[in-house]
Amino acid sequence: MTFVSLTSDFGYESQFPGICKLLALQSIPNAQVIDINHNVKRYSIVDTVYHFQSALPHFKANSVHFLLSNLYGHSNQRFLYVYENEQHIFAPDNGCIPLLFGEKAFELFELKTKPKDYLVPSIMTLLAETAKSLLEGHKDEITKIDAEDIVQEKELSSIFKPDEIVARVLHIDRFENIILNLRKDEFDEHRNDRKFVIRFPNGDEILEITKMYNDVKYLDKVAFFNSSGLLEIAVNHSNAAGLFGFKPHNDLLHSYKNITIKFS
Repeated sequence: MTFVSLTSDFGYESQFPGICKLLALQSIPNAQVIDINHNVKRYSIVDTVYHFQSALPHFKANSVHFLLSNLYGHSNQRFLYVYENEQHIFAPDNGCIPLLFGEKAFELFELKTKPKDYLVPSIMTLLAETAKSLLEGHKDEITKIDAEDIVQEKELSSIFKPDEIVARVLHIDRFENIILNLRKDEFDEHRNDRKFVIRFPNGDEILEITKMYNDVKYLDKVAFFNSSGLLEIAVNHSNAAGLFGFKPHNDLLHSYKNITIKFS
């Protein structure tokens, strides 16, 4: 059995999740299709990457993943393929792939063929047939390219300086907890056992990272690394985003304000 995941901004009221699932099942033998989320924010590669990245570690080796959000965000009509950590990942050239991997080195490929009419059924057919070919060990349909040659939304990546990290907000969940584009290994490496302060735009600060949400008292603010390995900011039984004044400042990219972490 091959697990196949779909992540998109189609919306569950759309016909496209069903069409994409059907085309994947028709092309990939013994496929089991998993819908990660079809309600990510419209056009948002940030929200897409957050939801996909959260689910990715739970897939077994040689699973196939299709990221289908913001398909028409760029006019290049190009589709990318990455095989990393024994996972086959397909996405349009719209900034998703570099945001997903951050500073990590990865081998990148472009699909040689373009969909015949760039409508969703044709796109999904091309991606699924290419995935089938790759699973069978054929690489004739892809060509290696340089990561510098693809679309990159650099404003969405966290910035690492000698004595600080400017962390980007990836996602604000339904409880208004704030999830940052900063992994534990990145934080630990940059911290290097130094003291730190997490500083918010309104002047609030957090001086320690705990193991879980309820390690602090009722209505206290808390920082911890969540199940996805990303730094999360919350207020116990309250709404961190509202209290700290976080609102989307770019409706197209759905990116939020930054949070600065200072080291000393």
